[in-house]
Amino acid sequence: LNHSTTPLFLGDNSGRPMLWSRVPQFSLAKQCKIPILRGTDPLPVKKQTKLGGDFGFIISGDIDINKPAESLRHLLVQEDLTITDYGRLENPIRFLTEQIGIRFSS
Repeated sequence: LNHSTTPLFLGDNSGRPMLWSRVPQFSLAKQCKIPILRGTDPLPVKKQTKLGGDFGFIISGDIDINKPAESLRHLLVQEDLTITDYGRLENPIRFLTEQIGIRFSS
């Protein structure tokens, strides 16, 4: 798989509890040098409205403000891409509480 001609990325978000930090798909992606792009995907719960941007990644490079998506894609397919992750997965208690709240809200 030539990543620059056939870009493939995996996405991750902070909604998974810390207890599930090891995901087989992510381990396989790392072995195959497929980048994992972390991002925030808040649940429709009031407490999560302030979590936007708390989980993500940083890459270095210049973004053309006239073509931001194109320049970001160009950076993501670079052979020497370095991704710095930040943020943490969900607290297990909060995860359960929010999941129950979502399932039983009307």
